[in-house]
Amino acid sequence: MNKKVALSILSATVVASMASSAFAAPKSGVYLGGDVDRYYELRDLFNLTDAGKTKFAADMAVTSFDKLIYVDFDGKGASLREIMNGEFSKVKRDLKKSDFEGVYTKSNLDGTNGATYDPRNDAIDGPTGDLKVDSVAAVSGSQIKINFSIPVSNAGDKLFNAQSKALNTTNVKVAPLGSAAAIGNLTASLSEDGKTLTITNDVAFNGDYSVYVKKDSIISKDDVNKKVAEFLGNVKITDSTAPVYTGVTYDGSTAIVKFSEPLKSVGTVTLDGKTLTASDYTLSGDTLEVTGLTAGKASTLVIVGATDNAGNIIAPNPTTVTLTAPVDTVKPTVAVSAKNTTLTFKFSEALKLVNADGGQNPDDFAKVTIGNATFTLGASHQDANDKTKFTVDAAQYVTGSFLNATVKVEAFTDKSGLVGDAFTTSVMLTKDNTAPAFVSASSKDDKLIVKFDEDVDANSLTSVAIKYTDKDNVVTNKPSVGLTGVVSSYDANNNGIIDGDDENYLVLPVSDVALVENGKLKPGKYEVTIGAGKVQDKVPNATTADTKFTLTVTGSSESSAVVEVVDEETNQEQGVPGKLVVKFNKQMASSALVAGNYSLDGVALNPSTSNLYFDGSKDKVVIELPEGFISASGNRLLKVANVVDVDGNTLKAGEDTDVVNLDENVKPVASSVALVDSSNFVINFSEEISLPQGAVTGVTVKVNGATTKLADTTPFKVNSDNKSVTVAVYNANSLTVNDQINVTFQGANIVDKKNNAVKDGSVSNR
Repeated sequence: MNKKVALSILSATVVASMASSAFAAPKSGVYLGGDVDRYYELRDLFNLTDAGKTKFAADMAVTSFDKLIYVDFDGKGASLREIMNGEFSKVKRDLKKSDFEGVYTKSNLDGTNGATYDPRNDAIDGPTGDLKVDSVAAVSGSQIKINFSIPVSNAGDKLFNAQSKALNTTNVKVAPLGSAAAIGNLTASLSEDGKTLTITNDVAFNGDYSVYVKKDSIISKDDVNKKVAEFLGNVKITDSTAPVYTGVTYDGSTAIVKFSEPLKSVGTVTLDGKTLTASDYTLSGDTLEVTGLTAGKASTLVIVGATDNAGNIIAPNPTTVTLTAPVDTVKPTVAVSAKNTTLTFKFSEALKLVNADGGQNPDDFAKVTIGNATFTLGASHQDANDKTKFTVDAAQYVTGSFLNATVKVEAFTDKSGLVGDAFTTSVMLTKDNTAPAFVSASSKDDKLIVKFDEDVDANSLTSVAIKYTDKDNVVTNKPSVGLTGVVSSYDANNNGIIDGDDENYLVLPVSDVALVENGKLKPGKYEVTIGAGKVQDKVPNATTADTKFTLTVTGSSESSAVVEVVDEETNQEQGVPGKLVVKFNKQMASSALVAGNYSLDGVALNPSTSNLYFDGSKDKVVIELPEGFISASGNRLLKVANVVDVDGNTLKAGEDTDVVNLDENVKPVASSVALVDSSNFVINFSEEISLPQGAVTGVTVKVNGATTKLADTTPFKVNSDNKSVTVAVYNANSLTVNDQINVTFQGANIVDKKNNAVKDGSVSNR
């Protein structure tokens, strides 16, 4: 092997992979086969001693390109020959058992031999993790479900229009075959786990249909670089299954009745014997909303002759449902906050439309008074995703640079008809006279993604200046790079909607052939200048100076982040329930220890119950979750946001989201004590437990108030149910049926199956 060429390529590959954030399996490293059969862990390569470096170079020199396998931090990899023939990001793949020769010996930092490891045990028989269609099936006469191999995203309405729900028929097509019935209007929805797309036809399917998914048209929810493989399949739909009632929920005095499939007609509907008219209910697909219920009163809903799109009549027919709207005695409340001149009204629950302004129609949610001015909150002020949140620009009420305003909110009513008490508060409204400031920059494909510290718009921004330095240090100066279609928002968290700080971004598409190849920015360093006045906020305040930034684009045309989460070690790896270690690629500031900057499944960590600290260095944060926070073992979505490093750099897209596997951290509890005989008693626990290999400690037994010695040999024995322990006392036959036995646990070493120690406390048989 040409040692100098191989080391150069390998070095570039290792550096480019340092931003990976997935768990490695097989272990990340450089595997040298042939006559060497050794492997070097990636992190060790940066810490080798001189002797270790000499040994590594010698091993490389006698290993052929085909016998060297490089495994990235995410467990994917390629042979050195594959890497030399193309960019690593394009050639790396899931590694198969056949890619490895056998058992490898780990190299220590000084080049001596360490433990052996067989990567074939962690490799796969074939590639996994690709985004593809697993199956297509009819679930009713008017619905088809497409099941994907991994969660997908609706970002950019790639699956369906987020507002109208209309299916994106460019990317997903359903077509009749032969004599199959024609298709009506198609809508779609995505399951909560992101793996199932349900397509609904407003008329009945009947016959054979083709289902086509366009190649690369849909992206993974968790990895924008994973794009769907092309799919074409057929599905036969002949619906003879009757729709059925499946359940009911309530929204105030409205019952939301669900069926197994969309209904074409609800037939005749009666409530407590009264036939309802169209004004009393709303039928929408598989949902029937019945209004006007009395809270706490049980009502009988009878549905007769309802049919699905294929004409099947509901079963049983009639279907009878008991409806009881919950009694609501809690009035709605409101909180008011201000940022610059924007007022935000956050109500405690959803509101109903009322006539708050004295007009003829109930088209208001609340009445607001600022000083002597009055207005109402309407649908135009309501947040698209949070129906309890309303925003109003109050700039017209601020005549000077600021106003200490008194705000009164009244005439707001919840869905149960309870009217909230009028609320008055003072807020400071301040006119924004500050231009937006640059925060960070990244890239994706052929686009520069620039984040600012507030909502921004492009002000006639048609070009930028770029100084480009390629991987061979060849510099290209482009004083005017044309931009087409600048966008003033970016779905940074890839959730399919524009929310949070998403409007703080400008997306700058680059098409200059000197900078773009195959639809992606060329690898290298980009020094970008946006001219003064070309970026403005919503006021608008425009920038008065040039905005300049530098970013590096790797071979994948995804820029290396300023700050990135590079790994998460869960409690499974640490052996401590409720413990999570987050590793960054830079030394972090104190914001990395703010509990509220981390969330699991959308729930922010509570600073009063979660303990965060740096472990050894400021690039590793340990999170100790409160006892019982993880109620069941499994995958959780970890989100990190609003953290900066010691130099003030932020996360690449403002936040980082990864899936982590956490074990439950609910402590087992001793629930009861019962006598077995005159020598033994049983302690029952809330879940399966295990005893230590050595002596049980932290358990005190008292009989009738006096501490009792236990048997010398194995006094504690787990019973066959694994949820109870039999305890033997030292003096056999000394217990009586009237004895009071009290067992106290204080730091006991009895644990459950996930290594949670039994909860401190006492339990007694009386």
